[in-house]
Amino acid sequence: MKLENQVVSLELAKKMKKLWFKQDSLWYWGCPRWNKEQDNGHLYLREEMLECITHHGEEFAPIYYSAYTVAELGVMLPVRIDYKKPNGTICKAVYCEDKHFLLIEECESGEGFRVWHCDKRENTEANARAKMLIWLKENNYL
Repeated sequence: MKLENQVVSLELAKKMKKLWFKQDSLWYWGCPRWNKEQDNGHLYLREEMLECITHHGEEFAPIYYSAYTVAELGVMLPVRIDYKKPNGTICKAVYCEDKHFLLIEECESGEGFRVWHCDKRENTEANARAKMLIWLKENNYL
């Protein structure tokens, strides 16, 4: 399996950095600082990224974005989130499956499982997990 299929896409990595996700991963997307129009990056191991910054200096090194692996994203995802709805119903949410991501709402009121949020299929599990984390952060569940 290609490495690009095991890490979050560059587009989602940029979005996660913009949302202030901690930039700490084994792999990083590096994008040329001098050509901001170029939207493709190169994957670097953490040690390669640090060596490049040391060699070129931070202002001349590429811009780096954490290219989280499926495993790193799995650790970041909560097993579940407990929250209270405005009507007082206590709920639990979070379910992630390969090539999909959903938040499932289980209400204590006995209503059972209900799809609360669902998005289209993703091309990799890493992107599905990243999209779930982004959605949770944007909706203040993290």
